[in-house]
Amino acid sequence: MGNGQPGICKMSIICLLLTNISCSVALFQDYRPNSGYEGKTPVSWFQTDTGHYLFNTKVDVMKNHFSGLMVVKANGNSNYRVVMITETGLKILDMEFFPDREVMVHYVMEAFDRKALIKTLSNDLSLILMNKLSLEKPFSLTDKNTGDAVYKYKYDGERIYYHLMESGHPHYVRQIRGITNKVQAHIYGRAESGIDSISMSHYNFNLKISLYRIIEETGHADQ
Repeated sequence: MGNGQPGICKMSIICLLLTNISCSVALFQDYRPNSGYEGKTPVSWFQTDTGHYLFNTKVDVMKNHFSGLMVVKANGNSNYRVVMITETGLKILDMEFFPDREVMVHYVMEAFDRKALIKTLSNDLSLILMNKLSLEKPFSLTDKNTGDAVYKYKYDGERIYYHLMESGHPHYVRQIRGITNKVQAHIYGRAESGIDSISMSHYNFNLKISLYRIIEETGHADQ
């Protein structure tokens, strides 16, 4: 490079060489240890005493698109039942999540009935449910760029980073395996009103999940 031409940073060169993984290399971490850690842990958006959550749901996987409703029901002790149905009422999947054992798949539609896909979906949902966090002790970090409090978990050969709001709820989640970014999720909501929406996407696999919460009215609507 020379002759006054702008250079290309080393990271850009790496990304250009690794186009098959879509610049998903996670070689450089923008975190520093938080020496003031007081033993706190992230606060789940899906509290176990709040009944159930209903979401408008969109799933784009490879060239297929599915939309419908997803119900997340808290059963206590970090146990969750997740059911997704199409707009016409057909069940797509029915999974149960536990803090101390594998996901139980009660039903999965034929189009989703692939071992790798089921594993991926259950991993993604577990990240946002945060149902396994009680099993691991986190590392407390600070994001150098934003000042976010970040909690890092090491689980099953992967690293999971939860970036927290002031309320302790996560607004961003990133999962890494080795030196490669795997999946990320942006979570929107407020402590006083709860979760609003979630956008989750993979770096190396064409899978995107979008959830938009439906607030169910408990009173009578005005005529």
